[in-house]
Amino acid sequence: MSFPLGARTRSWPPSVAVAVAFAACILGGLLAYRPIVAGAALGAACFAALVMVDVSLGVALWIPALFLVPGIITSLMGLGIAAAWLGSVVSVRPSLRQVLPGQPLLVGVVVLLLGWLSLTFLWARDPHLGWVDLRGWLIAAGALIVVASTTTTPVRLRLVFLGFLLGAFLSVSIGWLTEGSSSRFAGVDGNPNDLAAHLLPVIVLAATLMADRRRTIERVALGACLSILIIALVATQSRGGFVAVGVTVVAAAGIYKRYGRYLVLAITMVVAVAGVWVAVSPGALSHVTSSVDGGAGRTTLWDVAWRMASDRAPIGVGLNNFRLVSQDYVRRPGLLRYVGQIESPHVVHNTYLQLLAETGIPGLGLFLAVILACLASARRAVRRFEHLGLHDLSRLARAVLLASISVLAAQLFQSNGYDTGLWVLLALGPALLAMTATQTLGRDSAFA
Repeated sequence: MSFPLGARTRSWPPSVAVAVAFAACILGGLLAYRPIVAGAALGAACFAALVMVDVSLGVALWIPALFLVPGIITSLMGLGIAAAWLGSVVSVRPSLRQVLPGQPLLVGVVVLLLGWLSLTFLWARDPHLGWVDLRGWLIAAGALIVVASTTTTPVRLRLVFLGFLLGAFLSVSIGWLTEGSSSRFAGVDGNPNDLAAHLLPVIVLAATLMADRRRTIERVALGACLSILIIALVATQSRGGFVAVGVTVVAAAGIYKRYGRYLVLAITMVVAVAGVWVAVSPGALSHVTSSVDGGAGRTTLWDVAWRMASDRAPIGVGLNNFRLVSQDYVRRPGLLRYVGQIESPHVVHNTYLQLLAETGIPGLGLFLAVILACLASARRAVRRFEHLGLHDLSRLARAVLLASISVLAAQLFQSNGYDTGLWVLLALGPALLAMTATQTLGRDSAFA
């Protein structure tokens, strides 16, 4: 059975009340002289109080922030969530089986991945660059464990879905209000390709929430949000995004094969909304279908990454050292059309190739093992919910599986294996599998 981490009720000592009153006085003084600082402090205090009551609510607020605010703020929020989660673990002292039921190997594989990434510093040309990247991997791994162990009920799962939807919608809305005359839409994210990769899984989750709702007004509101996100995705003019859309449609045909008419309806809606936008903005289609620039030089980066991976097999050149070492491979035999991508160093723009080049076969293998374990958990959850007759939860589990696949497809054109949104989606697979046990117990007790 899953363990209810992060949701605690306790009576606080009088000293806490005194501290709260003292903090209120300080905030009052700040409000008079520094309103912006006071507002930030008040928001931080409210968030800290919230995660102390229920970590999963903090996660639901943290997800929209990933779309909107600078990394330092989301990192501090993540640290607050991790601290509250650790506090609940220390106070309850559950076993590993209670924290992540049905996942005997996942934590071990994550630890091995982090250990191997750290080990590559020993032969990296610049270990400091590896330390810079490792922080992102540590945050991602922490998000995986925290989200998987605290998303224990369908209500909390739907809150995570809504967190993704709210973050993407606000990012798109603010981007349209503030962006200049750029031909490609980038939203608050600032990068059209990154925005496309973030929007695609949210579109899957939004469509599922729309099917999950009973009230017409809720479906209309979600449908409007879904249409806006689809238009934003097309407006990014991201080749990688559109390739990921194709992979997602193919994957959906297998995942939703029992829901054929709903799948056809969803695809029709996406094509219709996208078609209208392309008709209004024909330049979007020409940019996506054009290949004169070699995918903005990605093919050159991929060639160099493959040369590097072959030359330094099986251990790679060290975490986050591709840009530093890539110039050594420009003068090797073989044509490179866009050498400027190497002379002005870029990442590989392919997570899997970058991991292979930097961390070798063990690094890529362990990363894929984490992914497969989480996807397998989501797939097992789908089958168990179907067996229990819980078709609404089965649809949510299918959405998690499809949204995860869409992000993984987008990673073919990105170098961001520690993307927090990806790891939160992956975490929902183990969370759903644990949820099947609680739903089974609830059903058995109802018939006892």
